[in-house]
Order: sequence, then structure tokens, then C-alpha cells
Amino acid sequence: MVQEHELKAETSRMIDSRGLISLLVINILVGSASGIMLLALPLYTISLHSSATEMGLIGGMAGAGRMLIIIPSGVWADRYGTRKLFVLSSLACVALTAMIPWVKSTGSLMAIMFFQGMAQSIGFLTLQAGFLKRMKYLEASRAGWQRSATQLGFYLIGPLTAAALLSKENFFPAFYAVISLLLSGVAVVLYRSRKGIREVTEYTHTTPYEDLKQTLFLLKDRNLLAVMAIELLNAAIFALFRTFLAPVATDVLHLPLQTVSWMVITQGSVAMVTLFWGGLLFADRSDSWCFNVAAVMTLTGNAVMASAGSSAPFCVGTFLYGVGTGMLGYCSLIRLTRVEGDKGKIAALFSLSVAVGTTCGPVFGGVVGETVGLQTVFFTPVVLLLIIMIMQMVRLAISPPLQGDSEQLSQVTQE
Repeated sequence: MVQEHELKAETSRMIDSRGLISLLVINILVGSASGIMLLALPLYTISLHSSATEMGLIGGMAGAGRMLIIIPSGVWADRYGTRKLFVLSSLACVALTAMIPWVKSTGSLMAIMFFQGMAQSIGFLTLQAGFLKRMKYLEASRAGWQRSATQLGFYLIGPLTAAALLSKENFFPAFYAVISLLLSGVAVVLYRSRKGIREVTEYTHTTPYEDLKQTLFLLKDRNLLAVMAIELLNAAIFALFRTFLAPVATDVLHLPLQTVSWMVITQGSVAMVTLFWGGLLFADRSDSWCFNVAAVMTLTGNAVMASAGSSAPFCVGTFLYGVGTGMLGYCSLIRLTRVEGDKGKIAALFSLSVAVGTTCGPVFGGVVGETVGLQTVFFTPVVLLLIIMIMQMVRLAISPPLQGDSEQLSQVTQE
């Protein structure tokens, strides 16, 4: 009986290992599609002669769509499984992406991005929930694997593809490449389904009120609250970077598109390496140390980008920002592995914080850019992070943590 039990456990691990590889491949494909959009969408908004405020609103509408659907999609992931939701949401993204190059007004583009944000939210949530289910077979130091796979596509494969396909006159090839990558992800999921590898779901007969109550109950977990706070901050800063990098680089600094693409690749590659190896580099450091170093690197990088007058210092700024955002990602993901509960609901709250950040970052940055100047939007994260760090120092001065009290020390990342 013992040998039979061990055999079943080993078989489960092998099946889950194959599932992990497929999951990482899908993350690379989806990340590559998003990486193309990272350059294609801002440049397309420029072709529509959008103002800085309109650019911010277009970037923020996707986050608004995510916020509306994120909690229900977490419940659906637990009940019905992640595969069906991923396939349906990916097909919705395909249809909406196909509409974008035909749109000639900012209002219509905002509407498309709103619904695409809803579909993307479901897709990314299913990937996050699927990875969380597999974390019990992995060491905590590998918590960044899934995001690193996404970033490989988002920061490297996607921007390189976009640079090869994009021109200021023709955006169709880039958007069709996004569609092809999304359909490839769907094909991987359907192939696994045909191989007879079943997905275990956690369907329960509960009312929507009970589902909401169970989701909100998870907010009592300090680690989850810290994760949500860090992710909101990181997402807001990155969404601002994503929305205004290409407009600032091409319209203000007059840099060629190839240079912009390599800036995206530099920032993303550094973030990806930092996140992937974070478990080894920062294993002996406290949560507060990681967060403070990440904040310093992030605000320094943004300050350099905001004051740069040529491509060289701007590239230095993107490099420093890449290190900072990679460390912020590690700070949140290592704590996410400590959270217990339904993985779909946990992924929903995690994604909700990202949605709020991706909505607020571009909108606020757009207002700043319209009022003060387009390049000054990069000073916004600097001010925000300085305020947070000052609040931390004041809090520690008023109520310093006891020596050796790691639980109290780690709480500084929540505020």
C-alpha cells in the first residue's frame, strides 16, 4: 500500500511537471503578444493624434475592465477550471485585437481596450492560478518562474518582433502577430486536453454572496495584503512606463523605433533576470530590505528617464528601473507563496491590485504630462516612492521593531 501510494504521488508529480512546462510555454506566448502591444498600441494612439490625457485614458481603460471582472473570474477558475476560461478569454482577445487597426477614433479605441482588459484579466488570472496550484511541487525560490516566462516574451520576443513588423504607416502586421501568438496559446491548451490530461476543479454549491465572503476573508492574511500593496504600486509604475515610453522617446527625444525597442528589451531583460534569480540573490535578506532597495532603484531609474536629454542616459534609467521592478516583483511573489486558500480567489485578489495599478498609473501620468510636460510623467513614481519611504522611516522611528522580530519588520512593505 505504501509503495502504491508513493507511485501515485510520483505519477502526480510527473503529470504536474509536464503541465508546468506547458504552462510556461503558454506564458511565453501570451507575454510575447503583450510585448508587441507594448510598442504597437502607444504608436497607434500617436497616429490617431491623441493628447497625453487621451493616451493615459486609453492605457487606463484596460485596467478598468480588469477591475470589473476580476473577482468573479477567480470564482469561475476554482469552479470550472482554468483551461476553459483561458481558451474563451483568448478568443475574445483575438476578436478585439483584430478590430484595433480599423479604429480611427480615440473613443472607439478606449471602448475596445476596456473589453480587452476584461478578457486579458481572465486569461492572466487563469495562468496565475494554474501556477499557484503547482507551487506545492516547487521550491519557494522558484516563485518567479511563471512571471519570468511571461517577461521573456513581454520584454524580449515581443519587442523584437514589434520592431521588425511596425511602421508608422502600417500597423496590421503587428496586430496580426498578436493574434497568431494568442491562437498558439489556445492550441497548446487544446493539445493538452486531447492528450487526456484532466484538470482537477474545486466546484462547490455556494451562492455569489458566499463566494464574495470567502474571497474577502482572505484579506485577513498579512502576506496577501503586502502582496497586493506591492503589486498595485509596481503595476501603476509599470503601466505609466508602458504607456509613455514610446511617445517620450519618439516625440520628445526623437529616437528611432529600433532604439525604443532595445530600451524595452534592456529594461525587461534586467527585470526578468533579477526576478528569476531573486530566490538565490536575496534569500538571506528581509522583506523590508528587498522592498527598500527595489524602491531606491525604481525611483532612481525614473528620475534619470525624466531628466535625460539623449538616448544614453535614458537607457541607463531603463536599466535601473528594470532592476527595481524585478526586485519589486520578487518581493510580492515570494510572499504570495505563503498565502493559503483557494488559488483562484487568491489569484483574483492578486490580479485586482494589478488592475487598480494599471488603471491609475497611466491616467494620473496623463494628467501630469498634459499639465507639466510629457517627459515629466516619469517624475511621478519618484515622488510616490519617496513619500512611501519617508512614511516607513517615520513609522519605524515612532515604533521601531524589536530585534529579531521578522514578522513585525516585514510589515513595512504593507504600508
